[in-house]
Amino acid sequence: MATSEIIWTTDWDRNFLCDAGLYNIHKFWKVETASKHVEYKHLRDEKSEKPPGERQTTCIRAKGARYYIKRASGHFYPALINEFNALNTMSSIGVLTPILAAFFLDENSKTALLVYKNLAGFNNLRKLFEGTVSPDAIADFQIRKKQIIRELAETRGKIIKAGYLYSEWSADHIFVKYKGPGIVLTDFEQIEAVASMSWTRKNPISFSLIKMQEWKNFKSALMSKIYTDAFLKKILKDK
Repeated sequence: MATSEIIWTTDWDRNFLCDAGLYNIHKFWKVETASKHVEYKHLRDEKSEKPPGERQTTCIRAKGARYYIKRASGHFYPALINEFNALNTMSSIGVLTPILAAFFLDENSKTALLVYKNLAGFNNLRKLFEGTVSPDAIADFQIRKKQIIRELAETRGKIIKAGYLYSEWSADHIFVKYKGPGIVLTDFEQIEAVASMSWTRKNPISFSLIKMQEWKNFKSALMSKIYTDAFLKKILKDK
């Protein structure tokens, strides 16, 4: 899906961000100087000279509201297109993803922008494990930890059953709903449909190594050695 202008998902977000000075792709691309009403913090910043391109993830705060913007051009453009396409795919198989407030996709200039709404009511899994969120959120996590791990394992199962490989498992990319079911995954730039993989990646030896690495990444995201394959299978049965 290509767009020649920013597509907004709600009038409220459009009016709010336009009022804050972010009303076209040029303002979003230069968010650092776009408006005195917008505060920003870069979370990821990459550049490539050969082939040229840039990719940036930025947290912005406008009039007290928080959004996350992902910008990509040139060499990094396909990865953001892959993420955009994955949002609908994941939603269709029951995997929760961040909600888009706006997007811009221009094939001619190889420029892409995704603007995500803040995940209100969710806490980052790494911060939950490290205990750097509110005491109430930590207490809720400790009480429901087994249930949360089960839900995360079920989410992984949905992705695999649908024929996809999500290799970006990291506690930083996982968000847990406070006092209720709900696991949101982020960062779908590298998600792959197994059927679309090259023969080199799908041959038995390579694919076995890829699956082993995916499983290793998943266990690392849980930040504990007790979450073995046998343990996860057990908690999936103990419903």
